[in-house]
Amino acid sequence: MLDGFGGATHDPAVGRIARTRFGARGMSWQIIIMYAVAGVLALVGAGLLLALTRPSGPAKVYVFRMVGIMLLSGGAVLAMSAAAMQQWSSEDAALTRSSESDAL
Repeated sequence: MLDGFGGATHDPAVGRIARTRFGARGMSWQIIIMYAVAGVLALVGAGLLLALTRPSGPAKVYVFRMVGIMLLSGGAVLAMSAAAMQQWSSEDAALTRSSESDAL
């Protein structure tokens, strides 16, 4: 059975480890999407903050500053979540492999 996070789980029907197509060392498509969205958020946020270098009205400065900071921090938090998910899935795969070798 596959766990959906790029790791592996024990398949009792065949008595061995089943792996996703990305394997234990690669990234699952969910993590890749999370990194891509985090990159887009960070780039748009940085673009809004860089747009503040040009003179503009106080309302535009307020909105660009608030939205830019929120997007930039959202991208950072999403990237950290993706990194944690990738680490957890690789640890899960390692634990599953070690429990299978113990059973043999």
